[in-house]
Amino acid sequence: MTFLHEFPIPIIHRDLKPSNVLISASDTIKIADFGLAKYVPHKNSAQPVTSYVLTGGTGSYRYMAPEVYRHEPYETSVDVYSYALNIYWLYTGLKPYGAVSDAIKAAHLAAHENLRPSLSPLSKSNDRVGALLARCWHKTPDERPRMSEVCQFFEAAKEDANDGSLFGTLRAVRKSLTATLAAAAVLSPNAAAMASPSSTMAASPAGEENESPAATADGEMPKRKRSVFGL
Repeated sequence: MTFLHEFPIPIIHRDLKPSNVLISASDTIKIADFGLAKYVPHKNSAQPVTSYVLTGGTGSYRYMAPEVYRHEPYETSVDVYSYALNIYWLYTGLKPYGAVSDAIKAAHLAAHENLRPSLSPLSKSNDRVGALLARCWHKTPDERPRMSEVCQFFEAAKEDANDGSLFGTLRAVRKSLTATLAAAAVLSPNAAAMASPSSTMAASPAGEENESPAATADGEMPKRKRSVFGL
């Protein structure tokens, strides 16, 4: 994401969610699905931002930045907001705004009532992560850190086990899911293939919606082939 945002003409992904994050068996992370991605100039660019039309309400509602939902002008900070919700799910195992079953309603509450996920599920050892998330999903886009700063944070955390390494968490989640699917294979023959660490596809996070402006009435897109989220 840092590479995309620091490109000469920055690229906004606009649909960062768990099913669009691919992670190989060797923990190589890839961002997928650039169908909604768009170039946007830096604020200090000679190219006026007003000449770029960015559609509001674009992306998956549960991970959508408030300013996108409100159809306001936006730039790369919307990806930072979405990124924070993905990291929240990864660290806590909880779907963002999980108490709100309707994804569009969750986006509305986040945009108009400043609803944010509770940081209480994060352990004390992850206080610094919680503080970073609070900055990343700040209601004021200009107050959110750049992706380069977020990257530096996690690079430093990777070197300090006491900060709760993101990569250590990925491995723990992978191990837990593999064990669960292996046990489930007794009940479902199809689960055996999913349990293999070398499998290229695995289940999406439980309950994750594929919401978008083209979604069905309940906010969920028709089922499609699913991607991996660190599993």
